[in-house]
Parts: sequence; C-alpha cells; structure tokens
Amino acid sequence: MEVKDYKQMFDMTGKVVVVTGGTGYLGSANVKCLKDFGATVAVISRRAAEERGDRQYPFECDMFLKGNVADAESVRDCFKQIADKYGRIDVLVLTATGGGAGYGKSDHMENMTDDDFSLGVMGAVGAPFRCIREAMPYMKERGGS
Repeated sequence: MEVKDYKQMFDMTGKVVVVTGGTGYLGSANVKCLKDFGATVAVISRRAAEERGDRQYPFECDMFLKGNVADAESVRDCFKQIADKYGRIDVLVLTATGGGAGYGKSDHMENMTDDDFSLGVMGAVGAPFRCIREAMPYMKERGGS
C-alpha cells in the first residue's frame, strides 16, 4: 500500500504525549513535530526554555512541568498532574537523561571516574525506568505506547 499523505498516516490528533527533556535539542524537535501532527504535548524538563538562554524555542507545548527525571517523586508528581489535566496519557517520548557522564573533565573515558560512570548509567537507565514505571498505570487504561 502506497501512502502519500504522511500527515494523515502519523496523525496524533486527540493523543496526549509526554516528552521528557522537551526543552533540549532533541526534545524540542520532538515537541515541534508532535504539535505539527496534532498532538497535545506535555513537556517535563528541569529547566524552562527561558532559563536555557541558548536559543529561542520554535514551539508551544500545551503543558509545561518543571521536573527532574532523576527524582522518582518529581516524576510521579508530573505524570499525575498531566493525567489529572487531560484524563489520559497516550504516548511517552523519553529524551531527558536525568544527568549523566560525558561533560567537563569526564568527557573522555581516560578522565572518567567510577562515580561519573555510575551517574551516566543511572541517567541512561534510571531516568527511562522511572518515567515508564510512573506512566504505565495511566497508559494501561487506554492502551498507550
């Protein structure tokens, strides 16, 4: 089957999408795309866009929550607020890392301490774990992804 109308194929109208790290480079591109395809987008980020100071954001999200994916209570509270407002969560897009190694002195492996490495692993594995765990009850209600 040939699909010619990609806007229709990827239509997100009526879907509530949560994007973690939505003010970062990857996250903000995801938010813009999701909005272009009709999604209601809730962004969770440690910093508001205006706190970044490195560029203007070309999108408007529907709900912004200042939260930290490295903190389970913060994640739990953010998902509850989203579900309370919209009554559902359909899609979860994980672009936040919750911190991690690879910055400053530890940007090269030979300079990385065990603590830096552990922080990177916990960011790469722990943040998605916490977000998925907290989103699952809401997504199970309606078959999210």
